[in-house]
Formats: sequence, structure tokens, C-alpha cells
Amino acid sequence: MPTSSSTCARDLSLYIHFPFCERKCPYCDFNSHERTTIPEDAYVDAVLWRLQNLSRDRTIQSGKCLVRSIFFGGGTPSLLSPHAVGNILEGADKNFRIAQDCEITLEANPSSAEKNKFAEWKKAGVNRVSLGVQSFDDNALRFLGRLHDARQARAALERAASLFARFSFDLITALPQQSDEAVKRELACAARFGAEHLCVYQLTIEKATAFYRAEANGLLTLPSQAHAARLYRLVEQELAAQGYASYEISSHALGIASQSRHNLVYWRSGDWLGIGPGAHGRITRSKRSIATRIATLETRDPDRWLKQAQARDGRIEKRILLSPEEAAQERVMMGLRLKEGVPLALFDETKQARIVDLCKAGYCEKTLLRLNLTTEGSLRLDSIVACLLADSASLYQETPTVEKADSFKPNERENEH
Repeated sequence: MPTSSSTCARDLSLYIHFPFCERKCPYCDFNSHERTTIPEDAYVDAVLWRLQNLSRDRTIQSGKCLVRSIFFGGGTPSLLSPHAVGNILEGADKNFRIAQDCEITLEANPSSAEKNKFAEWKKAGVNRVSLGVQSFDDNALRFLGRLHDARQARAALERAASLFARFSFDLITALPQQSDEAVKRELACAARFGAEHLCVYQLTIEKATAFYRAEANGLLTLPSQAHAARLYRLVEQELAAQGYASYEISSHALGIASQSRHNLVYWRSGDWLGIGPGAHGRITRSKRSIATRIATLETRDPDRWLKQAQARDGRIEKRILLSPEEAAQERVMMGLRLKEGVPLALFDETKQARIVDLCKAGYCEKTLLRLNLTTEGSLRLDSIVACLLADSASLYQETPTVEKADSFKPNERENEH
């Protein structure tokens, strides 16, 4: 495992969502649930059933595809035992054509207990870990509700570096009263571990979170938009000086080979199967030279999802046939996150005129075939996407707003938990 090296009509990725956590972070709005006891056996059985079922599904024709990446996200998938992870990977290999160089990522927390599992996960088939470090400052970690401290974060990164050729970790910036110098210290510390990939997110307040309630009650105030925009630019500059290229709004890599192959599938509108409570998927189906895009969504509630899987209930998943317009909109929304941008062919003449104005304002750049955002444009992502997708002209904002880089989340981004 993996065994296949042949080619096929299209590539495929697998996203495995593990919805359980020891404790839910106060900023988290993902489909994660605190549990003192993890139903590991039932969860693994359910995932194996879904893998088998989807591999035989003629509607989406996934069995003909070559799996290039597998991503265990959450929640906290590192709560799974190495044995459970190995069983799931064996099930994937049994039911799909797994590429020999398949990127297999598992999200993990930097706690001592999880750090000690790294070697066993590697033996099970994981070849890339993504660590939810979030900060090297103990005060910041306590504020963010993390269960680890800075010492454990450093130890986990050292352990990951000793075992995995490929590893990534996350940081969160734009915390209340966070200074430029504090961010520089975080990035300088990050550079010491030689990770090939870093994700640096700015703290955003999401509905139905503890931070949302705290802000509503006047107990939490984030940095101003101007301050957050300055920190965004600072992160790009500091990481570029350390050799990291920003290839997506929040993602930085030491080279093309270091980029997250799995996340690129989302941003380039590739095909992936989402398995687990609330997991999204996208599949392109071709029939008589006509390609259609199918969106899938599995039952969100984890207890209901497990019961449906145990009953082998096909209603575990919803499928929606996207219109050509909807599929094109998703390509724009996701593709503009990337520095490489999107094809100009996605835009009609009306939108092309708006693009000219955006380029004059310094928010976009275009070549003969493609459109991409500048750093200043990335700060206004939501407004620019709205402008380009609106049926009638809409004004983009003239001041940087550090708008959310995850307006559309097909699945969880790397390691918020």
C-alpha cells in the first residue's frame, strides 16, 4: 500500500472527516464535537463501508480514478489510534487505485500523547503530518483554548522533523493587542524547524462560537482592519525572506513540491470524495463528452451519521447537480485564493470590463490567459469575488479589510483544531 502507478482519465482525492475533539476551541465553527469517549470501532467500520460503497458507485465513476491524496481532517483525527488509521488506509487501498506517491496527511495536535504516536502513524502509511501549533506563546495558547503549551509545540515539531520528510504546521495571528514584533517572533521561531509548509491564518470571529459570544458582550476586541492588513503584509514579507513562497492566501511553501497537494485539489476545483459527518465532496461526471459537476454532503450530526452507516442507509449522503454557472462560480471563488489565479475564459465581456478596473486599482493582474490577485487584492478577496460574480456591477472596497480567506469551505482547512 499504495500499489498503483498507472494513469487514468482523472485524479481523485479522499477527505476523511473525524468530528470528535477533547475540547472545542473558542474560535472554532467547524463540525467538531467534544467527547470523553471516542467510538473508534464504530467510526472505522462506517468509514470502511463508505469507501467500499463509493468505490462501486457507477453514478460518480470514482472506481476508475487514481487517488493522489488522502487527508484526515477534523475535529482531531489524531485521537484515532495508529491501528485505526492503518485500517482505514488499507480499506482505501483495497477499494481504490492508490498512487504510489499518494500524499497522505493526518492533522495532529502537539500534545505529548499525540507526539508519541508519530512513528506508529508513519508505519500505518501516513507520510505527511499537519500540526495545529497556532502559537509559540503560552499566553496566546491559553487565550486560544489550546490544550498544549509552547514547549510541547516545539517538541512535537522536532519529532515531526525527525520522522517525516514532509510536515506542515499552522499559526494564528491578528490576536487582540498582538504587535508587529510579536508576529515577527512567532515567524522567527517557526523558521527554526525547517517545515516545508506553513499555514498562517488571521483570527476571525465566527457565529455560534465562544469568541462570537464574547465579542457580542464586549469582552473581546480584535485588531483594527488596518492593523490586521499590516500584519498580513508583514507575514508575507517575513516568510518570503525565509524562503517561503506564498502560493495561496494563507499557505506558504518552500517550493512547488512542498505545496499541499490535497488542498490544491479544492482550490483548483478537482475531484474528491468527502467521507465523515458533514464532509463535502465534488465529482466531475462525464457522459457523451458532456461534463457535469456533482456536489455531495454527508449527514452532519455524528451520532446520526454513525447510525445511518451501521444501518447501511444510503441517505447518509446528499447529492446536488451543480449548474454550469454554479460550477464556474466555485472555480472563481476557490481559484482566486491561489497566486496562480483562474482562467480569464471564466468571465464574460461584462466581467472583463470590471477586471480592467480592478487591475487599474492594483488589486488584480492578468496575462493573456489568466487572472490573479495581488497582495492588496487578497486583502479584499470577498469584495472582489462578489464584484466578479455579481450580475450587475458592484463596488469593491477601497480600504483593506482582511476579509475571510475561507468564505467557501469544502472541508476543514489545515489544522484549526
